[in-house]
Amino acid sequence: MAPRILLTTVLLTAHLFFPALSEWLAIPVFIGSIITIGMLHGGLDHLTAFRHFSLNDEQRKWPWFLGGYMAIIGLYGLLWLISVPLGLTLFLLLSCYHFGQLDMHEQARSAWRKPLYLSRGVFLLGLMITAQIESVAGVIEPVMATGYLIEFIGDWQVWLIGFIVVQHLVLLGVGTKKLNAPLLTDTLITGLMFGLLPPLLSFGLYFALWHSWDHLQLLNRYLKLPDWWSLIRNALPFTLLALAGIAGILVLFGQSLQQPGAVIYALIGISLLTMPHMLLVDRVVEHDH
Repeated sequence: MAPRILLTTVLLTAHLFFPALSEWLAIPVFIGSIITIGMLHGGLDHLTAFRHFSLNDEQRKWPWFLGGYMAIIGLYGLLWLISVPLGLTLFLLLSCYHFGQLDMHEQARSAWRKPLYLSRGVFLLGLMITAQIESVAGVIEPVMATGYLIEFIGDWQVWLIGFIVVQHLVLLGVGTKKLNAPLLTDTLITGLMFGLLPPLLSFGLYFALWHSWDHLQLLNRYLKLPDWWSLIRNALPFTLLALAGIAGILVLFGQSLQQPGAVIYALIGISLLTMPHMLLVDRVVEHDH
């Protein structure tokens, strides 16, 4: 059994008997996953872009890369300013696709790959939203009304969860090259993880043990770096820069971030930083890998 499956199974079992333990672990695991392997896996975007776009000119490649990144962030930030619901919807849809793409790109049949990517992400994030709507709604409530959403999901919760599970099982059956026991076990454990564990804990576990780890393995093959230390060393500058930015925000706005509803603004910041990353990964996986 894969270590991540074993660890998650232990946490799910512990949650049944000691739910307070899951709540206590949620924030440390979430923050730890972001500032460690999470940032590390995004710290290689410059090398990924240089290779994908064949940027070899030392004087031009950095302005091109940074200019493109900032342009995407600026345009997406403008969308958030125009419409918070639209910005959030786009972020959720692209996140579903992005997570599914990293999970399923090795197993997907060519003709079914994009529906399968989206199906996987909807399965994971959809279970978290529908099964724990009140916790999720508490995050976005400061910027948009959630009363109707809570009422709708509350009335149709069982049917929605059933649809989310069935649609993914169908896509797994028709869209994968080989539907085997390890894939089904992984689907079962991640589904239970997102459906039962606190949202921050489930997302932190998935982001570190599935998404970021699988992405680093993909990049290690794609960039053909000599060893894992070379990969970490190349990702370190942007990782440290991001950590310094977070530390600065905490120092300047620490008290404000303790106010109810501050999580949504952190989510918006994360969405801005990850949008160019998601678009770049899509190009690499679909065109190069």
